[in-house]
Amino acid sequence: MFNLKKTGKIMLAVPNITFNGQAEEAINFYKEVFNGEMKNLMRYQDEPTEQPIPDNYKKRIAIAWLYLSNGKNILNVCDAAPGEPLVIGNNIKMDMFFDDKEIYSIFDALSKDGKVITPLAETYFSPNFGLVIDKFGINWYLMQMPQ
Repeated sequence: MFNLKKTGKIMLAVPNITFNGQAEEAINFYKEVFNGEMKNLMRYQDEPTEQPIPDNYKKRIAIAWLYLSNGKNILNVCDAAPGEPLVIGNNIKMDMFFDDKEIYSIFDALSKDGKVITPLAETYFSPNFGLVIDKFGINWYLMQMPQ
């Protein structure tokens, strides 16, 4: 997914912008504005899940990476998942990518006086992935990169 040097620390922090069915339009707009290149687009219909996807969500964007013109900055753009209402204010999150087990201590620190939405657990895309809202109301997606 990324060509980043492993440091044993946070590898990458990426803003995640969520839309309500307009992600593809937004990608095309930001691609032009920032002279970017879109990579890793996945639609909800293509996710390896056993959960049924409503017909009106199948073509929506589950994830897309927009590399900005310098090639070093990335925007993660997606549409809200089925059953997750989009509220202005929760539509911008921080994705944090790790290459080691430091993810546990950071997840625990962000969780203190906050709210765990998804505990750290293995997924089809990561050995450890979790979601937490910190005590300031900031949404954090933490993911350990596969080895």
